[in-house]
Amino acid sequence: MKQLLLTALLALSCLTSAQAQDRSAYSFKVTPHVNQEDELIDSITVDVLVDGVKTYLDFSTMLFTPQSPDIEHQWIIERDINFDGIPDLMIFYGYIGYGGQGGDIYHGYVWDVKTRKFRLEENFSEIPDPQFDEVEKTIRADYRNDYSTYVHVVYKWVDGYLNLFTQSEEELEEPEAGF
Repeated sequence: MKQLLLTALLALSCLTSAQAQDRSAYSFKVTPHVNQEDELIDSITVDVLVDGVKTYLDFSTMLFTPQSPDIEHQWIIERDINFDGIPDLMIFYGYIGYGGQGGDIYHGYVWDVKTRKFRLEENFSEIPDPQFDEVEKTIRADYRNDYSTYVHVVYKWVDGYLNLFTQSEEELEEPEAGF
């Protein structure tokens, strides 16, 4: 009897894990909210649907940089950001950088197989225009931080959380005056 119970629990555990990894039933609907004062999009609401039915997992986020309603955005990108084979979410929330040499920034939500929910990964929002290295399982970014500094960062996942692995800065030389 004990062996049968253990077998049933193991089967249930495997079934639950398999269901948690199947995200094909999930879809998302974004509603931008326009601030009436300046007529810019300053926040978005994301509705999470399962098999087309709205769930309790909905959330809203303020944008770091308000956006013109005339510009089309890819508000949500479904991508495996933690290299576990399960699609996660990158939710656009603005632009960061200096002199047009920064990049788009995103909130990163990773799918937690155990809780069957998306979990906000705080450090992901620090990475403008994230570049994914599938072989090294790292995320990197190169961007201009101010007038004379370029920043190069590499992040790695450790125990399910994103951590800054390396950061370096490159100072640009002042151009010589004259013609």
